[in-house]
Order: sequence, then structure tokens, then C-alpha cells
Amino acid sequence: MPLGNSELAGIAYYSGNPSSAPVTGFDVAKGTLVIDQTNGEVYQKIAAQGTNTGGYVTIGSQMEKVTTAGSYISNTTLAAVIGLTGFALEAATTYKINGSLPVNSSAAGGIKISLNFISAATVGSYAIATNDITAAHAGLLPASTLNAEMFGKAGAFRYVSFEAIVITALATTMQVQAAQHTSSANECTLALGGTVTVTKVL
Repeated sequence: MPLGNSELAGIAYYSGNPSSAPVTGFDVAKGTLVIDQTNGEVYQKIAAQGTNTGGYVTIGSQMEKVTTAGSYISNTTLAAVIGLTGFALEAATTYKINGSLPVNSSAAGGIKISLNFISAATVGSYAIATNDITAAHAGLLPASTLNAEMFGKAGAFRYVSFEAIVITALATTMQVQAAQHTSSANECTLALGGTVTVTKVL
């Protein structure tokens, strides 16, 4: 299994997209499978050795991330959820996004959840379910948006789960954000162990 540089096709590991790797430090043969240790993606080298930029296609189709620490939310300003950042999305691709977030919000403050993209080039739809069945709803993500708020409601919630379909026009990076829905002295907590899975629709 080649690690770093190899003239033989096999399996290699890289932290991030290998297309961005400098050839002087990472150069593998055509046909090599490269596992992204950061995001869990699998790439295959389609270009000859000596080329990284534009030299790979994605084989892996799923990324999963988990909240790595509890988040304490004390205001209505959306902020990244710890652990649920850095989802690298390819251009002109459809993704299915599933999230399950354990929360503890006050009846006055509630919670709002959004998907945030670094490039304003996404469209899609979503469906939301919470422990308050009356809050379950579906809708459309705004076209070409940087910050797509999917759910926002005052209430004492214990979990929020969501499913979204996102279509990218440009390559972008996504993160999940959260905040109080209504300003309240009672903090809202996002617990350790919430998950978001992003699956490429082939």
C-alpha cells in the first residue's frame, strides 16, 4: 500500500482532497485509490503520475460527522456546531443530507438550525421533524444562498432531525449552524453525539 509516493497502483492515504496535494510530497500512480483521512472520501487517480490537480475522481459517496463537544447557545446569532463543519461538496452534484441533533432548549428560546455554504450556489429542499410533531414541516432551501435556515421555533425541544436534498452549482463547503430562535436568558444546548451524514446521489 503506497503511502506518499509510489510508482505502483494500490491504496494511499491523504488528509484532504488529493487533487490539492503538491506532487513533491504526494505522488501516486494512475489507478491508485486514495482515502481522505479527514472527510472519509475515496478518490481514484485517473491522471498519470506527476499530476495531482484535476487528476482524481471521487469514488466514496458518503461523509458522516458527529458533534465532538456540547454547544451552549445563548443568543440568536447562527454559529457553527462543533464537529459539523468542513463538509466538502463537489460542483454540479446532488447530495442527500440527514441530521439528528439532540438538543435541550427552553420553551421561550427554542432553536433554529441552518445549513451554511461558503459559495452561494446551492438549491434544494428539506424536511424537518422534532419532538413537537406540530413543528414537523417541509420546504425549499432558497436558491443561491449562503445561509439556508431550515427550522426555527420557540419551544422546549429535545431533538431535531432533518433531511435535505442539496444541488450544488459550484464546489462549496457546508457546515451546520444553530442558534436560539428567540432571545432568552435560558441557554439552549446541543449535546455531544449529534450526527450529520452527507451522501452523494449517484
